[in-house]
Amino acid sequence: SIFLKSKDVCDRDVLLQDFPNKEATKFIEFSKASQQIDTNINILYFDDIQEDNYDGFLVVDTNSYELVPRLKGKKVFGVIDHHNPVSFDIETNIYIYDSSAPAVAELITQIFSEFDPLPEKQLKLVSMALAMGIISDTARFKSGRPETFEILAELIRKSGKTYEELRIIMHTKRDEMSKIAILSSLKRLDYRVINEYIVVVSEADNSEAEVASMLTDGIADVAFVVRWVNGEKKTRISA
Repeated sequence: SIFLKSKDVCDRDVLLQDFPNKEATKFIEFSKASQQIDTNINILYFDDIQEDNYDGFLVVDTNSYELVPRLKGKKVFGVIDHHNPVSFDIETNIYIYDSSAPAVAELITQIFSEFDPLPEKQLKLVSMALAMGIISDTARFKSGRPETFEILAELIRKSGKTYEELRIIMHTKRDEMSKIAILSSLKRLDYRVINEYIVVVSEADNSEAEVASMLTDGIADVAFVVRWVNGEKKTRISA
């Protein structure tokens, strides 16, 4: 969003399909509190907008209408993604894709490198955001590749922060609801050993992504945590 505005490409909003996780929420609050964020950036939720206000959309970090159902029939300028393309069904003429990238922030960083750099103040904030995106999406580098560390090192230099400072900004303590969700999921846990991999399946009342992350943090090799979302009348799976 900052890049598009800085290059005078278009007016733009950031639309979130779902509520941001705790790390993202903390970064948004940090950005606003430190007055580093462009006050013209609107961070909105799909349920709060009138889509007719937009000429088109740029989809990031997904390639399927399953995750952005409200874009069906809408103009999509492009897709930037790193997931398996087997589910790709979004109609667009521009598809920037690399399944070997463990984080979509890597692709965005590489795109930015093809252009003149942003002004220093904006460059620092954008570099921080991309660095945190890589740290989070790779589950603290569990899925990192050599290029990941090279890109991250450059982003940290541009951000003007140390890795420890970024970690502190991102760090959030588990609240009571998350702790209870994890404990409840342990009671519902089932597992299988498949080709020497421990594969866990469980059910959560909330915080399914956090439960899945906890289960794969030195315990299981693979985790599938399901949650029934009554408001949406659908089952969500964090894998």
